[in-house]
Amino acid sequence: TGLSPLIDKIIEIGAIKITSNSIQSFSSLINPEKLMPKNIIDIHGITNEMVSEEPTENEILPQFLAFIEDLPLVAHNAKFDIGFLIASMLRIHKPFGQNKIYCTCKLSRSYVKNSENHRLNTLAKLYNIPLENHHRALDDALACTYILNNILNINKSQKRFENSALISTLDKYKAITSLELPQNLQILAKKVVNKELVEIKYSGGNHKNEFRQIVPTSLLPLPTGNALYALCL
Repeated sequence: TGLSPLIDKIIEIGAIKITSNSIQSFSSLINPEKLMPKNIIDIHGITNEMVSEEPTENEILPQFLAFIEDLPLVAHNAKFDIGFLIASMLRIHKPFGQNKIYCTCKLSRSYVKNSENHRLNTLAKLYNIPLENHHRALDDALACTYILNNILNINKSQKRFENSALISTLDKYKAITSLELPQNLQILAKKVVNKELVEIKYSGGNHKNEFRQIVPTSLLPLPTGNALYALCL
């Protein structure tokens, strides 16, 4: 329903499972039990009518968790995907496994030097990977699979892959005990939804102690605490 796991909910989930014995897929629409605004519908093309009769996360998430077992998880911009998965698992009180979490965007930044950026659709175009329905779960998962395969063919060192792509393990998210935003951060939730300009004071870097304008895009639950993602102007 949006970009922020601490505000929004999953409306579609899809994955490709690769083992030594088989390749399987999982795909389902999910009723988020809330309405989506038009600007979000325009991104993925999934309407409120399409999900209104679909099962809720209470039904789908247990099936998905059984599907992934204890296998490694790979996603593009994985913090966002995992953030939504974690939020959903907390809501339905599911335990966290020890699945390793890898990010193909992080991996691409280390090894793909001939791309104008590291977005999923840009990398798909670079490697001639079909991506007709970008922002649909199974299509994006399939593109991510092929991107991972292409980058692994560039660099076959398992150790370097671990260092470049690993972001966390699911069980590290046990530190998150609540999806409720603290009182002092609730004003940010409204600004994320409305994409309102915010001025923040930088605590480090080249602009330490300077105020700069940002457009907040997401509030993410991370093992180290809630994080605000934003575009710097």
